[in-house]
Amino acid sequence: MFYVTIVRDSRQVGVLAGPFTSAEDAQPWVERTRAAAIAVDRWAHFDAFGVSHIPGRGAPGRLNARLGLLPAGSVGYRVWRQGPVTHAASHEAAGTVRSVPSV
Repeated sequence: MFYVTIVRDSRQVGVLAGPFTSAEDAQPWVERTRAAAIAVDRWAHFDAFGVSHIPGRGAPGRLNARLGLLPAGSVGYRVWRQGPVTHAASHEAAGTVRSVPSV
């Protein structure tokens, strides 16, 4: 599954929009998701946004409802994912990490 994600402090990854079936399907949502994230959290302006492939994940992104996508996650859904994540070129271009180590 592919998601629009946010990377904060090179360690925390937020799953914001998705899942999408391909990186090409997710890419057009990056700027819209960035704008929605900044509207919710003014510090998001300083974070990196891009498309990430997260194997085995099927839960909806945290901002899906705000973006008009699938409903937001269930009760107790955590925004920040701890563990390995493979990032697409959009995160690399922003100068962020390629993978996030487990904490």
